[in-house]
Amino acid sequence: MAIENPGPTFAAILLFFFAGALAAAAETVPDDHPVYVSIGTGIDFSRGDYGERDANGNQIETDVVSVPFFTKIEWEPVTFRASIPVLYVDGSNQIAALLNGGDSGGGGGGDGAANRQTTVGVGDVTTSLTYSYYPDRDSVLPIVDLSVGIKIPSARPKSLRSPGVDITLGVEIAKTFDRLSVFAGVRRRFKTDDDFDDIWLTSVGSAVKLAKWISLGVAWDFREGSTGFSPDSHEISPYASLRLSEHTRLTPYGVIGLTDGAPDWGVGTTISYEF
Repeated sequence: MAIENPGPTFAAILLFFFAGALAAAAETVPDDHPVYVSIGTGIDFSRGDYGERDANGNQIETDVVSVPFFTKIEWEPVTFRASIPVLYVDGSNQIAALLNGGDSGGGGGGDGAANRQTTVGVGDVTTSLTYSYYPDRDSVLPIVDLSVGIKIPSARPKSLRSPGVDITLGVEIAKTFDRLSVFAGVRRRFKTDDDFDDIWLTSVGSAVKLAKWISLGVAWDFREGSTGFSPDSHEISPYASLRLSEHTRLTPYGVIGLTDGAPDWGVGTTISYEF
């Protein structure tokens, strides 16, 4: 095991604290149109075999630990997000890019036997820009989010890198009925690498606000396989949203994989601070 080129690790930390500097600058924005800046981190653990087998036909389980650093800058109705993870991957050498949030050719009958390896590094940078339509409070219309996302193949080492730049266009709608909120979204990811197909991603879910400081929810996520031999991913994610203070939010969650394209299971949490 080796850490190759630690420079991106420092870039992740700089991204994290750069948002803090933006928050200080946001103090000068007029109160009638404020800028909200938040920064956060977390930890995620997942385990799965993803249909991978070694030369002897034995399944290879892959463990992944991810520590993301992320920031969100909201100036209604526009929101900018950026994130970069530090990754530890122990398992199949064919699916590291998939576990970085990309679309690799591994899983479920790839073009060769997998080998076990351990990799530590920094994942790809992801950014997104979202425009949100907020209807009047008494309107029957839902909130509508239109988004564009860009994944930059910047991971180190290269085995963690998702090939090519990904551009994702999406729409999500959400509606609140008293304490119950429901949402659904669909996205189209365009791959710039010719070896991979453009794919569809969808998600639906709901959440119930139990008290002012806590909500419980569940979501179902689908991601289409990007090659003829990479399986689709279906997973269910129960989660909680806990407001620890006026500025701090904790979001623990779990993952239950339903297909080879998803982990068998996973747990994690994020914590964010809004200035």
